Amino acid sequence: MEALSKQQEETVTVGLGAACLGLGLTFALFPGLMNKLAGLNAAKEPESRMLIRLVGMRDIALGLGLLTNSSNREVAQSWRNSLALVAGSDVAVFGLMLPKSKNKFMTLLAMATSGVITALALRK
Repeated sequence: MEALSKQQEETVTVGLGAACLGLGLTFALFPGLMNKLAGLNAAKEPESRMLIRLVGMRDIALGLGLLTNSSNREVAQSWRNSLALVAGSDVAVFGLMLPKSKNKFMTLLAMATSGVITALALRK
C-alpha cells in the first residue's frame, strides 16, 4: 500500500475529525436514537443513556483534536492513533453486545463502521 502524501493525510485527518465530531454530537444529544440505531438494549436505563452521552463526549474530544491538529503531521498521527484505539475497542464492545442485540444487522453495521474508522485512522 502506497504511503499517503501530506495533503492526503491532512484530508483523511479532517474527514475523520468531522465524522467524530458529528457522531459525538449525535451520541451526546440523542442517546436513545443512537442506542436504537446500533441495535442495543440500553435506551431506558438512565445510567446507559449517560454512558452513551459520555461516548459522545469522547468522540467530540477526538474530533476536535483531529480537526485542530490536522496540519501538524506528528500530532495528527497521535490523534489518529488514539482514534484507532477507541474505534477498535468499539468493535470489541459491539461484538460483545451482539448476542443480546435487538437488531443484529444494525449492531454488525455499527461494528463494521468502527472497523473502517480504525483502518482509516491507522493508514499512513
